Amino acid sequence: KPLLVMMGAEEQIIDDPGAALDSYREANPEAITKLIADAGHSPNVEKPAQTAALVLAFAARGERARKATARHEMQKRLQKREGVRKRP
Repeated sequence: KPLLVMMGAEEQIIDDPGAALDSYREANPEAITKLIADAGHSPNVEKPAQTAALVLAFAARGERARKATARHEMQKRLQKREGVRKRP
């Protein structure tokens, strides 16, 4: 499943935000992780434009993948049909 993990570089609840993001990537190599500079525990409040841009880009990436998968599935169904093209 797609995973986006964002943390503020100035996070005070987690001792080492960079190491925490590394742990997420180790557990899920396809995870997208972002360390947001000059933000603490609430990057969505402290850096709303940057956070919104990351979330929107992540959502758009997922939408493109879903559309590509749907196109691929349709192509497979059409290509497997017998008699779609008449053979000489």
